[in-house]
Amino acid sequence: MNTTQQATTVDKDLILRKGLRNVLGIVLITGGSLFIPSGDLAWPQPWIILGLYALYYAFFIPWGLRNAPELLEERATSLQKEDQKSWDGLILRLYFLLLIGLYLVAGLDHRYSWTLLPDWALWLGFILIIPAYLLPLWALKNNPYASGVVRIQDDRSQQVATSGPYQYVRHPMYTATLFFGLGAPLFLDSWWALLPGILMAALFVLRTALEDRTLQTELAGYKEFTQQTRYRLIPGIW
Repeated sequence: MNTTQQATTVDKDLILRKGLRNVLGIVLITGGSLFIPSGDLAWPQPWIILGLYALYYAFFIPWGLRNAPELLEERATSLQKEDQKSWDGLILRLYFLLLIGLYLVAGLDHRYSWTLLPDWALWLGFILIIPAYLLPLWALKNNPYASGVVRIQDDRSQQVATSGPYQYVRHPMYTATLFFGLGAPLFLDSWWALLPGILMAALFVLRTALEDRTLQTELAGYKEFTQQTRYRLIPGIW
């Protein structure tokens, strides 16, 4: 069953302001967490990561305002939702700490040259982070209920998304997080940053398991969807 958003009136100007504020916050935190510990504004990899962030939102925000304003509003305000699962709030706080930790460790590694990766590892990291940006865009295009938090959206008459990447895995946006957690440390030239990256990936495996169980119990049609799309994160594996 494909999903369609209910037609409701949303304040697009307000959504745009909230969205841009969130983007600015992400850019400042990401840039600060990388450039301050590294002490090197000429370090190219962080600029590439920031550029990919900018391209991601440069596509998503205009597309969302035009085609899916409710989705954009949901994602811009999702951290304010009272019906978010309590365990999900804890997971997201740990995730943000690990993500910032990944950036800080990579920055310090760059400053003090703790590790030096071969060129192939940097290229592998770059190859891994590209789908970390593309997969979410594909998922958002096919799932108007893709919230940033785990909650059942009764207020939006949530339905199950089955098209696009959801034909292959049930949680494609979390698959993207795995790609980033493993790819970003390599691209940032830091073996040490793999530690928070691996922990971040493991945390999202846990989040996937808990969310999948919640959806099977509370979202109509999801249990049947699991028979159609068998794998949660990685086709052929899990």
